[in-house]
Amino acid sequence: MHLRVICLVPAAASLGLGGCSFSGKEANDPKAAFEAASAEAPVNLAPGRYEISLGGGTLVNLKSGSRTADLCLNSYGATQFPKDPLSWTIEDWENCSTEVKPATGNAMTGARVCRERKMPMTASYTGTHNADSFRIDGVVKQSDDENASVMHLGSGDFIISGKRVGDCSL
Repeated sequence: MHLRVICLVPAAASLGLGGCSFSGKEANDPKAAFEAASAEAPVNLAPGRYEISLGGGTLVNLKSGSRTADLCLNSYGATQFPKDPLSWTIEDWENCSTEVKPATGNAMTGARVCRERKMPMTASYTGTHNADSFRIDGVVKQSDDENASVMHLGSGDFIISGKRVGDCSL
């Protein structure tokens, strides 16, 4: 089993996540990591305290309102997290729905879709996890007519990574 936190986020080094390593193209390719995780035998995320960090320059914010946060998952939360990781990590958005596909192996995929807003937007993601870490790679696109020549403020890529660092209680 490979450690699924890929250390591309500058804040990851300050959280002690800077020592991970990979073999092959998984090291720099979230798509390859997702495909590998899809083929793995499923493992449960362990309950406990996770240090999470957010990378990227979109309108995605952690629930803490900062670029780093602690997340406490009890045993139920740890089993539910892979089913909808955005609901556990980022702020709620008004007038949005969640589209989650069933997890395959240790891979997660889904989207938060906001069609009823003045500026419709979608945050789609893929992610991977093992027993003590996770990584979510996503992209935010605003409006249906966005293309390479028109970039809306807040659109772009984001990465949410987390590493279990100990126990906690709710």
